[in-house]
Amino acid sequence: MNRRVKRGSDDSHRMFVGLDLHKNYLQTAVMDEQGNLLSQERIPNRDENIEEFASKRLRDSHAEIVIESSSTWYHVYELLSRNQNCHVVLSNPVKTKAIASAKVKTDKVDALTLANLLRTGYIPESYIPPRHHWRTFSGPATSQNPTFHPDTSWTSERWSGTEHPWSE
Repeated sequence: MNRRVKRGSDDSHRMFVGLDLHKNYLQTAVMDEQGNLLSQERIPNRDENIEEFASKRLRDSHAEIVIESSSTWYHVYELLSRNQNCHVVLSNPVKTKAIASAKVKTDKVDALTLANLLRTGYIPESYIPPRHHWRTFSGPATSQNPTFHPDTSWTSERWSGTEHPWSE
């Protein structure tokens, strides 16, 4: 389900942002509603740089942001979703075949493709459990410590008949 940020009654405009995440940096692509590329940049994957990017590039706009699923998505998601003008989604990497099957695969192309897929409504979203169900993200998940991790498959075999950690 694609939820859209609703345009406000003010003079702000909508932007679509694709983020290709890596351990040490993020590649960004910012597009407007017509598909014009407004900016592309590589920024360090640190809180202050991400917050500066959001305040500088997304100021006075309603931003829809898509994050490529990786081992660092949850921290970037948490930082960007604090902004009331931002709606952040997590792309499903298995279903986002446009990136996986691209002939020219660079971080810039990936971020731009994500932004364009979001703008046109073709991003397959991954489920993000409610925050109150998130557990500590450090350490490996074991049967004694079923830590939620974005890359973990929650199967009935793994949980031995118990409910998923985010079940109500």
